[in-house]
Amino acid sequence: MALLCGVALLAASLMPLGTPFAHGISAVEGDARYAAQVTATLSPSALDDHHTLRALIAARDWDGVASALERSAESSPDDPEFRYWRGLLLGAGDPAAVGDLRRALESETLRPQAQAALDALLHDPAAPLAERWTALGVALIGVGEWAWAHHAFDAALAADPLHVTALAYRGFAKDRQGLDGLADIKAAQALGPREPAGYYFAGLHWRAAGDYAASHQAFLAAHFLAPDNPAFAAEVGGALELLGVYSDAEPWYRMAVELAPDEPGWYALLARFYVDSGYRPDDAAFAFVEAAAARFDRNADLAASLGWARFQQGEHQRAYDALNRALSLAPESVRARYYFGLVLERLGDREGAADSLWFVLDTAGPEDAYGLRAARALQRLGYPVRARP
Repeated sequence: MALLCGVALLAASLMPLGTPFAHGISAVEGDARYAAQVTATLSPSALDDHHTLRALIAARDWDGVASALERSAESSPDDPEFRYWRGLLLGAGDPAAVGDLRRALESETLRPQAQAALDALLHDPAAPLAERWTALGVALIGVGEWAWAHHAFDAALAADPLHVTALAYRGFAKDRQGLDGLADIKAAQALGPREPAGYYFAGLHWRAAGDYAASHQAFLAAHFLAPDNPAFAAEVGGALELLGVYSDAEPWYRMAVELAPDEPGWYALLARFYVDSGYRPDDAAFAFVEAAAARFDRNADLAASLGWARFQQGEHQRAYDALNRALSLAPESVRARYYFGLVLERLGDREGAADSLWFVLDTAGPEDAYGLRAARALQRLGYPVRARP
């Protein structure tokens, strides 16, 4: 299945989820209620406001979006954000979308998303309509445009209700918005039992729901259908890690590295497993981390793993050097900042440690695993976490 890109999908799968769909009012439902209130109380001339349009998009009120964009075309014909939204709304269904997206490229903020959408639309303009909409949806997932990706998959399925890839991806997009995508994912599995996408997204669905055993079985099925895809091997390893079966997880992570020996992301994933999980790394594991960090010396995650590996080996000054290198490559990395704070604490720099840990807590929040660990470390250092000094 050509649209299934292992690296991109694994990166997407590791992004934090919002409110689980199984509990309470989802964020999407809240957006829908807000959008309904907005459209009920504002005059038609006010409906082209950027803030209002964002609420309509989040609620997937595409008729409301279309009406507001039509008015905005008269009042602000050159606004790049309006042109971007209009291009996504027209998508594969209207050639005018290309012109709108090209105009949106003038905005530095919108350029990555607009370029991704434009590349998808121009890749194979002679392809069937459902394929073009699906390609657009996949591209929008890659840039985090979940509501617009959902719209693209809806359009793909309107053109071809039996499009397996669009069904599977739509289920994934629903899950990421706080909706329940399982029905779409199961439909994709039923329609394409030999296609790995449905099983892969089922694995992500069950992992988000906390059913790690079901997640493991789904990822395993995806792997057997596409044994050369490193993402599926890595996800099997991740499921086993969540189940606490560390010795079984390691060979799956190694398989991902062996399947894509020139891709640093898989090396970074295995290195993270060695130094962050409950696995007890041996000398060979530490040697792997060292060699991978040397080979891919521009990879911040590998540099952070190297720093933490050296800390675990008692080499605190060398750990400082590696983590300082990681932060020079990725100053916003909460993982590197967290470990840097612990190293500074060990080296006796209490204030520097606190600053680094506050950054982690402020950036990631107390619900994130690193944010929670940073809060505990700050308490250990004697800082109250309710109010930053």
